[in-house]
Amino acid sequence: EETPCYLYADEKGKTKRANDGDSYNDGCNNCRCMEVEEGVAGGACTKMACPDKCSYKNWNLVRGYAKKGKIDAYDEEEGCPKQCKCKVKKGRATLKCNSPCIYF
Repeated sequence: EETPCYLYADEKGKTKRANDGDSYNDGCNNCRCMEVEEGVAGGACTKMACPDKCSYKNWNLVRGYAKKGKIDAYDEEEGCPKQCKCKVKKGRATLKCNSPCIYF
């Protein structure tokens, strides 16, 4: 049985799962999932800074990085899911969540 390693958000905000041995991109860094001890896996990632991408949590509270544009993100200040915008100015990204909360 594969050991689940890491949940990450793709660039559309959808939650994805990487398993032991899988390579994946978290929107900023290239990563590889590895078993670090029996039954426990972790992600080994390049440690790049991505100032031109917005770090966010998706509606499942999984961290990811978004390019400029709309993204479904969790607004940690208001504690609810929203449709937000990643704005990039002079190579610096900022997440703006001005829309109302979206309740299911």
